[in-house]
Amino acid sequence: MANRSYMAETREAAYLTWRKCGSNVEMTLRELAKQGWTLTKPTLYEWMEKFGWKERAARAEAEEMKAADAVQNAEARAVASLEKIQKRYEDYFDTLKPGDKIDTNEVHAYKGVIMAIGEIKAKTGAQKAALFLGFMRDLIDWLSKNDPEGVSAIERNFDEFVSYAKEKYGA
Repeated sequence: MANRSYMAETREAAYLTWRKCGSNVEMTLRELAKQGWTLTKPTLYEWMEKFGWKERAARAEAEEMKAADAVQNAEARAVASLEKIQKRYEDYFDTLKPGDKIDTNEVHAYKGVIMAIGEIKAKTGAQKAALFLGFMRDLIDWLSKNDPEGVSAIERNFDEFVSYAKEKYGA
C-alpha cells in the first residue's frame, strides 16, 4: 500500500517536472535527479504513455488558456466600462463654465477612474510581457536543441524583434 502511494507521488512529481521542462525528457530526468528522484528514461516514457501525459498536458494547457482568456476578457470589459465613466466625467467637466464651482468629490472620483484604468492596463501589459518572455525562453530552448543556427539568428535580431513585438502587441 505504501509503495503505491509512493509511486503515485513519484509519477505526479515526474509529470509536473516534465511539463515544467516543456515535455523534454532529458531535462526532466536531470531536474528530477536534482530533486532527489531517480528515474530511468524507459520508466518516464512508460508513464507518459500509460498515464496519457501528453493528453493530460494538452487538457491542462487548454484550461489554463481558457482561464487566462476569461481574466483578460473581464479586464477588457472593466476597462471599457471605466472608460465610459471617464468619458461621462470629461463631458461633465466640459460643461462647466469659468467660475462654476467644481465638486471635489467628482474630481476625486474621476481621478480614481483614471488610476483604475491605468492599473488594469499596466497589469495586462505585464502579463503580455511575461507571456512573451516565456515564449522566447521556450523558443530558444527548442532551437538550441533542434536548430542552433536559429538561436544565432535570434541573437543577431533580438533587439529589433523586441521593438517589433512592443509596437505590434503594446507590451
